[in-house]
Amino acid sequence: MKKLFQKLIHKIIILLLILATPIVIYVFTSDDVQITWNINSIKEMNKYTIITKYISKSEGLYVKEQIEYINKTNKNIQKVFLYINNINIRKEAIEEIVSLEGKEFQIKRVRAKGKNLDYRIIGKDKNILMVNLDNELEKEDKIIIEIDYDVNISKLDLITNEGEIKYSLDNWYPIIAYYNKGWHLENTYDNKDKNYFYVEIEVPEGFKVNASGRLIEKIKKKDGNCFIFQNKGTINFWIDIISTKK
Repeated sequence: MKKLFQKLIHKIIILLLILATPIVIYVFTSDDVQITWNINSIKEMNKYTIITKYISKSEGLYVKEQIEYINKTNKNIQKVFLYINNINIRKEAIEEIVSLEGKEFQIKRVRAKGKNLDYRIIGKDKNILMVNLDNELEKEDKIIIEIDYDVNISKLDLITNEGEIKYSLDNWYPIIAYYNKGWHLENTYDNKDKNYFYVEIEVPEGFKVNASGRLIEKIKKKDGNCFIFQNKGTINFWIDIISTKK
């Protein structure tokens, strides 16, 4: 009887160790390794790396964006289409769509594999960016497209109840158009693709940033701070740039 009881206790201890091992591994795994696991889990998503600097004097965003695009059209393609020029101002429960004029959204350069690409801004409202690839992109292949652009957001500021100046922006960056048996170019909010976002936003002293992603790090800069966010499995990425000056 005593031996049977000892065997039972031994089995219970082994079972508890097996159940506890994943928890221990997670708790004692560094954040860097956990982030790596997350990145591996999103390998089938389009990935957006967006490096942004906000200049308060000009009320502008200066952006370098890198898109890792996977061709899931089930055919070889020579062109890629992106939604641009439609910023959604989020104000409490009210949403107002503002179409920016060309002078307010300026694309400076589009590149891939170290070469400049030809592009055109098309559509009735000039809200589609058509990029011509140098070579056909085969189905399921990837390409990294780099876009440098400036956005003038001087007309998009809000005053909060606390008297703060706030820019609450959605759809403020180029994003790959939705494809389903053809490119959906008429409705720029018909995007159902889930994506991965890594976003850095540098702001001057007296400003803070909120965003739809997880804040990974806040880095002190010479004249301000850089907020670094990560988000995965989402359709888009919104940001709030808020003045903290009293």
